Amino acid sequence: MNWMNNLKTVASAVKNANEIYQEINTRIQSTNILASSSNSNKCNNEIKIEKIQLTNFDRVDLQTGFSVYKARSSPICYHVVLVEGGLSVYRAPDQNAAEIIRDKLNRIRGVATEAARNQMLERLLQLYYEHPKWEEVHYASYLGLPSYLDFLCSTRDPLIVVNTTNIEDGRFPIHLAAEKNLLSTVKKLLGYGADFTKCDLDGRNVIHYAAKDSVSILTELSKRPDFNTALNKQDDHGLLPLHYACEAGNVETVFVLLKHSEGSLTSGGSVRNIIEFMSGLTQPLSSGQQK
Repeated sequence: MNWMNNLKTVASAVKNANEIYQEINTRIQSTNILASSSNSNKCNNEIKIEKIQLTNFDRVDLQTGFSVYKARSSPICYHVVLVEGGLSVYRAPDQNAAEIIRDKLNRIRGVATEAARNQMLERLLQLYYEHPKWEEVHYASYLGLPSYLDFLCSTRDPLIVVNTTNIEDGRFPIHLAAEKNLLSTVKKLLGYGADFTKCDLDGRNVIHYAAKDSVSILTELSKRPDFNTALNKQDDHGLLPLHYACEAGNVETVFVLLKHSEGSLTSGGSVRNIIEFMSGLTQPLSSGQQK
């Protein structure tokens, strides 16, 4: 009877092997089909930055900045190209779709050209898709493009440029630069007259943003006559810049803020209250927030 059991075992193993083979074969065929489909539709509304040879394309329009080019090869494919540098950033089989993207991107063509020169075009485009309502000054401040800030301030009133709020959350260019810890950009904005006491829609000023991570920016701001006023500003949640520094666990920024406060902190930001905030034992006395 042992031989019968062995035969059953072998038969079962063969059956399992056949099933496994069929499964693998099915998956391979499926993969080949998907790969073929992917190759045939590689122009289907694809967003990708790629250097192209413009001599292999026909230009559809004469717009500066971003322009639409049509590939001479099959299948039909329209590219949205940053003309300076010959960088294709979007491709689609439909000309209208490409032109819509071109028109949107041409709103930021100046800062896009500058970003491309600094190998930041991909970061800019990602930022644009996340924040399409920002102005060029906001993108330049967030990415740290001081030369483009110079250009913007040479074409318009610098005070208006550097104090332009964005309509999404009310942040100003200097808030964005401080958030990214870009000291040179912060200095540039201050030089053009940026008001560092201005607040976003949550009541936070630039010190709230710098308190999390930037000793150098806090030190620079501390030279300004309105520093103590901004230092004592509570946001709409009752939090001071010192709260944000504590929350971030940044000992250096906490030290700088305490050093420059010289006992001038308001009741909502007393040292005892902030220590309680750090320990999580109580909420800040003036915040009104629930833990």
